[in-house]
Amino acid sequence: MNQNANRRETPHQMSPEAGQRTRSSEDDIRDGECFRLYLEHSLIGLVVIAPDGRLIHTNSPLCEMLGYECSELQQMRWPEVAHPDDRSTEEEIFRNALAGEVDSYTLEKRLICRNGRTVDAMVAMECHRRPDGAADHFAGVVLDITERKRLEKLTESYAANVVDTVPAHVVSLDTKGRVLRRNRYARQHHGYTDEEIRGLNVFDTFVPPEDREFAKAAFKRVIDGETIQGIEFPIITEDGHKQLVQWHASPLRDEQGTIVGVVGVGIDVTEAHRKDEQLRRSLRMEAIGRLVGGVAHDFNNHLTTIKGYTHLLLREIPPDTPLHLAVEEIARTTDSATNITRQLQAFGRSGVARPRLLSLNGTITQMNVPLRELLGEDVQMELELGKDAGNIYADPAQVQQVILSLSVHSRSSMPGGGRLSITTHNVYLDQDFAALHPEIAPGEYVALTLADTGQTMTPEALENIFEPSAREAAERPELRIGLAVVREIVLQSGGCITVESTPGAGTTYNVCFPRAYAEEKAEEAPARSCEGRRERILVVEDDEDVRRYIVRALSESGFEPVEAANPSQALDKVSADQPVPDLVLADIVMPEMSGPKLVETLHRMGIDAPVLYISGYSQADIEARGTVEELELITKPFAPDELCVKVREMLDRVTAGG
Repeated sequence: MNQNANRRETPHQMSPEAGQRTRSSEDDIRDGECFRLYLEHSLIGLVVIAPDGRLIHTNSPLCEMLGYECSELQQMRWPEVAHPDDRSTEEEIFRNALAGEVDSYTLEKRLICRNGRTVDAMVAMECHRRPDGAADHFAGVVLDITERKRLEKLTESYAANVVDTVPAHVVSLDTKGRVLRRNRYARQHHGYTDEEIRGLNVFDTFVPPEDREFAKAAFKRVIDGETIQGIEFPIITEDGHKQLVQWHASPLRDEQGTIVGVVGVGIDVTEAHRKDEQLRRSLRMEAIGRLVGGVAHDFNNHLTTIKGYTHLLLREIPPDTPLHLAVEEIARTTDSATNITRQLQAFGRSGVARPRLLSLNGTITQMNVPLRELLGEDVQMELELGKDAGNIYADPAQVQQVILSLSVHSRSSMPGGGRLSITTHNVYLDQDFAALHPEIAPGEYVALTLADTGQTMTPEALENIFEPSAREAAERPELRIGLAVVREIVLQSGGCITVESTPGAGTTYNVCFPRAYAEEKAEEAPARSCEGRRERILVVEDDEDVRRYIVRALSESGFEPVEAANPSQALDKVSADQPVPDLVLADIVMPEMSGPKLVETLHRMGIDAPVLYISGYSQADIEARGTVEELELITKPFAPDELCVKVREMLDRVTAGG
């Protein structure tokens, strides 16, 4: 019951004759015609009350409000029409008025009607006193505020329902950090009932120890009057789940403007932060990949020169001589370095993939023996290849690298032996899965699963499994970029890879490749001849060492190479009064213009010679100008015979009309 009382400075006591004088005043009031007219024609309830609580006079609006006849009310005392729970407060004010401490008061109370119905009322009462200060009577107005109260409750309920529908933590705290009220979302996500957290400090209950000082400092800032926006700290639910929440909080004030607590709105940003971190990691990996790809490209050029001249030397040195054996060793080392470069290119997505339709089951079957030798006798390998597992469209060498790298990783986690299961099956990845893995689209895939019984990974290691420095990189250099390369190969093939590691159950690698239905093209048998017939070959290569090697290899095989260090020189060579080249051998990526752009220019000049592209760089650049299948391509590094065989094959095809 709301109340407001105005007190007097000097209290006055009633004299013994107060009762008689009161009776005389009552007669005077009832006899006042003007006063009666005022009472009866008022639109609100009016009442005159004797100091002992008797109702001296009531007007018609008040009688209608309570359902009594006026004569009936005048036989009652004012406390009798009040709700029992509201009587004590007004009776105390009455006593204070009779004691001279209060002159008037206003309060909200409930009145009981004749039919038992309750009416919410606003009562404003003033004590009229005699010259000696004693209370003579009380006169007041009674306003029916039942509808207003109903609307207030409806508004409060509506506001509470609105707050409950907000998909965020809406919490009000007192100045001690204890919960005053929570919305439905907060109750559901905290996991505690209101009874369980009553009286508990929310920071000690929900905030991790390492974040409490920061959270409490933010709370104090709001208690001191500041409004904060975007403060982030985690909370821990009853089941131990950690949720990162972004808080917006303001001071909670009472009617006088005094800060009595804090009201805060918290938005769950856990998933948003995970996606941001995933994006940052992807950007970081992309930057590293570009750097690695660039380094691999330059190294590939050096390997091309080394490999080329090594094979040229082997032609000149008699076999079975120490020098020949030494040069062969250089050639083998160059091939090993080439494999490392291809791994770097796969990691940087700068290598040239040669995809084709292939059977995943067939690839695994072909690798059965080398895989078992790789794993050793103490690791049991089990194959469960789905009979209906579909085909995929990928580079066979890269798929083999994926299987080998994952097998090596599993083997390293089983130093004392164990079991590695390799399975394949068809799977449909739906929209929900694709939402968690934005690198793929929903559809049909062929799944490759490798499950080992080795040591499990820590959550931190699992989270960073595809980082180049993850897991045993320090102890096992061959694993340093293994899984990072695997991931890039899988992504380049349009698939995805996930890793699960469960204590006591080992680690499972799940790789999904898009299922392919296109018919496999029959591969042509390569021409074995590499002898030239003085055909004119335009060689356009910006790397001087590589260009010189190519020119020498072609010359020694009987071709007539015309070298150009860049596209401008190439155009000068063909625009001069010289024979048209029989074949153009051009690098795909060059400073002035790309190889395909150069060929377009040559075509406009009327030169339609076949084109053999050289590449070891920028798969994206190849895709931007046409698929690999649309281009005749030889990849760096290549031996002299590989180059000349390819050139001879293309020239013979033109001669044969193919």
